[in-house]
Amino acid sequence: MSPDAADDRAMLKPVRRQPLSDQVFERLCGAIVSGQFPPGSVLPGERKLCETLNVNRGAVREALKRLEQSRFISIRQGGATRVLDFWESARLDIVSHLLVTAEGGIDLKVARSMVELRAAITPDMVRLATLRNGTALEPALRPLLEEMRAHSQVPSRAQALNEQFWRIIVRGSENIAYVLVFNTMSEVNDRFKKLLTPFLASSYQNVASFEAIAKAIVSGNVEDAQRATERHVTQIAAALASQIRGLQANGTTVWSPAE
Repeated sequence: MSPDAADDRAMLKPVRRQPLSDQVFERLCGAIVSGQFPPGSVLPGERKLCETLNVNRGAVREALKRLEQSRFISIRQGGATRVLDFWESARLDIVSHLLVTAEGGIDLKVARSMVELRAAITPDMVRLATLRNGTALEPALRPLLEEMRAHSQVPSRAQALNEQFWRIIVRGSENIAYVLVFNTMSEVNDRFKKLLTPFLASSYQNVASFEAIAKAIVSGNVEDAQRATERHVTQIAAALASQIRGLQANGTTVWSPAE
């Protein structure tokens, strides 16, 4: 075995589970995000990746195509495959790959960033929904709030109802950019809900806060709707920041479900 092959094996563990292309994508994505393959570096060729990861060439090619679509790498026909600086090239749809580490833990800084983004855009999303559709949202919000009250102590159900509430609001805002951001964040929340629930459970169960937001929206009171929303998202951000500070005080930057 060549020295280069030995180095590659140290960085990339063999893939053993199906689907292979997904596993290869996750391995390479993790290696790029962690800095094992820094911006400007050249990825090993397809043959070497197949040997290192113990997979077929089809799985490697599919994974590389996904990495290029996500703007992690640049593939030149007949040339080298270079790693891009994802801080400059990537889009919001890669957040799930940044949030969860290869070991299955949550990167606390990425989790905090997601909450901060939602906290920043949600009050304006509510403002637009109130202005554009206020009273028209009442038929959808009223029965949903009843369900939220009935299931507030069932974490999985409370989480699903929380997403339904905000989906009604974001659709009511009639802002396609907000809808697309919301869709991306909802996909992440759904994919990793078992990991995220311990951080966000208190926000799902705060039905009184949702009721205050809904009441202001359907009454057409923009200022009250924004204030109620700001209180809600600020409490979430503060609760998460407190948990993160506690973990970081113990030297933790990645939270594991086992902790």
